[in-house]
Amino acid sequence: MLVASGTYTGDAPNTVNIAVPFSAHVIVIKGGANIAAIWITPMPATNWKPATGGTALQTSGGPTITATGFSVTGSVANTNTAATTYYWTAFQDNGAGDFATFTYTNNNTDNRDIVVGVRPCIPPITMSRLSVLLLV
Repeated sequence: MLVASGTYTGDAPNTVNIAVPFSAHVIVIKGGANIAAIWITPMPATNWKPATGGTALQTSGGPTITATGFSVTGSVANTNTAATTYYWTAFQDNGAGDFATFTYTNNNTDNRDIVVGVRPCIPPITMSRLSVLLLV
């Protein structure tokens, strides 16, 4: 697994471009709203999820994945409030078997086993579309 992290300063409503040294599979941003914004493959490059409750996927204002990292635009507190410091972490699967992302279709059924082929060392991060990050 590859990991990179850094900071950027929000510049709403202008776009901020953030360079990442690899093509990320997961990006987590934490800043002004005190609610992280998360993007995970295979989400579309412009969708993101606030890491709180049952909030639906968002289609604007979050990270947009680019060839060299990601960008944020607009005036969304999770990702781009003017003069606010944001902290980001990006992850990439490098094929070492210590990282996985996946999706499954939610059918509102409790007590299901979801087999992913790796054993997590941290609880998975789940979203309403359900993309999951596992670190092993």
